[in-house]
Amino acid sequence: MAVAAPGGVGILLRINEKASRRRLAALLIGLGVAVGLLYAAGFQALAGQPDQRAFAWAIDLAALTIIVGVLLLKGPRGLRALAILAAVLGGLAFGSGEAYEYNRFPRPDTHHDAEVSVDALGGRLYDDHYLGFRPGARLGVRDASGYENDPLQGHRNHLILRAVHRAPQRLAHLGVTHFLRDKHPKMKNKLRLPKDDPGRAPGVHSVDGPIAPPVYVAGQVKIVPGRKALRTWLKTEPGSTAVVARDDATTELRALAERKPRPGVPGELLALQADHLTARVTGPGLAVFTETWHPDWQATVDGQPAQIHRANFDFRGVVIPSGTHTVQMDFRPAKRPWILAASAATLLLVILLLARRPRESAAS
Repeated sequence: MAVAAPGGVGILLRINEKASRRRLAALLIGLGVAVGLLYAAGFQALAGQPDQRAFAWAIDLAALTIIVGVLLLKGPRGLRALAILAAVLGGLAFGSGEAYEYNRFPRPDTHHDAEVSVDALGGRLYDDHYLGFRPGARLGVRDASGYENDPLQGHRNHLILRAVHRAPQRLAHLGVTHFLRDKHPKMKNKLRLPKDDPGRAPGVHSVDGPIAPPVYVAGQVKIVPGRKALRTWLKTEPGSTAVVARDDATTELRALAERKPRPGVPGELLALQADHLTARVTGPGLAVFTETWHPDWQATVDGQPAQIHRANFDFRGVVIPSGTHTVQMDFRPAKRPWILAASAATLLLVILLLARRPRESAAS
């Protein structure tokens, strides 16, 4: 936005009268700050609870208008560049800090917390609310929902949630134990749940039927064409089978697929964090974790490196030998120093371009 803003107000930069530039700069900065504060206050009134993220967005808007306002003023290039750099870095610093404060100091919600906070380690809920504080952020319970239409969302995850919208009973395949319904639910199909439950908070439901545990050793491995992987997985009983796309099937997975089917064996999560998990499972077979697959995850079985396979369309799987074993997974993103260098070069280029003094017309 900071890069596009000067082009959008190019006509304003041609104003040569110093007083007009000052008035326009003050007007833009004042409007940006006012609109940001009104948005933050309006979000609080709409959601019923304050939200630090809304205030952060207000700060970002104020920083953007300050950048544009500084461009309208005539003055030393160094001073203008310093003001622009301060606005950019200030917005980035506040944005990184507010996320921590938001998750550390959330307000409680007594209507829902008592219902979902009793989930065991690895439990998951689906919160259909769009605004307000989500129980997952308050209690550390994983939320299977989110911004489903976000263009940055993983394509496979988008397909899974779209299938869930068509049939909410499929939430059991994601390990979801509770469903929190909004006043205007996005899901058209109704879950087969008791309508009246005096001991349950309004809008809180339990998902019926067998639910996939956070980790289990699949009793059967099915290898199917990639285009049929999602549909085949959703037709199986949750927590019983591992479905692997043909393109992702290795030699050891093909060997497991030839074995006689047997019941799935639930495992035990010992630790679960954003970038680490530890589980105890009993083999032999493919241990399936209801966690999103990513190439930067690394696994060990009893301390020995192990390959993480993509199973059940977008989850993780690790081959386990006979007996009881400990599986650890850690997220170690690959180092890409060129990203930092490119970002620094881009920021420097933007500052230099924004700090350039507009050429005055020959008439002036």
